[in-house]
Amino acid sequence: MSEMEEIKAETIYQDINNNHSGHSILNIIHFNDVYNIESGSIEPKAGAARFLTVINHLKNNKFSQSIVLFSGDAFSPSEISALTKGSQMVTCLNKFGIDSACIGNHDFDFGVERLTVLIHETNFPWLISNVVDKKTKKPLANAKVKHVLEIDNSRVGLIGLVEHEWIETLSALDNDDIIYECFVSAGNRLVHELRTIDY
Repeated sequence: MSEMEEIKAETIYQDINNNHSGHSILNIIHFNDVYNIESGSIEPKAGAARFLTVINHLKNNKFSQSIVLFSGDAFSPSEISALTKGSQMVTCLNKFGIDSACIGNHDFDFGVERLTVLIHETNFPWLISNVVDKKTKKPLANAKVKHVLEIDNSRVGLIGLVEHEWIETLSALDNDDIIYECFVSAGNRLVHELRTIDY
């Protein structure tokens, strides 16, 4: 690791650990587009084990709470997913302590039925808030529309929105089989629901 990289890493950790304001801090650890579990041969080497170490370090901070959010694209595309149809990622994702995820376009690469199975095998909720199956009028792959976390006597509402261009990239879905709601109008509606509905 270069000196500059070490400084950046130290700065991140100092910012998190130096909260003396008396106010609660909520750290959001967010990631997306992870298809490979092995580390590379040159920096940034990444890899699931290194990533888990960083997540655990950030979450074990005594001065703040953290949530882990994932914005999709884990089950495809990669060379190994062509063989496993995404199952290689389930164990890793389950160890990351994810609080909620939004389905990514490539998560559908092996079809809705396969994605439904993979989601069922994970230990956290998946969201897709503005796309539903035309027949059932329910979110695709048995995902949820919204999710609420309870953190230090506060509620954090989560929704998973996609833009219309996202629909165009779904290779395993026919656009005629789904209903898309504009992410702006869906977001406004769901925020209102989250603020007014008593959970």
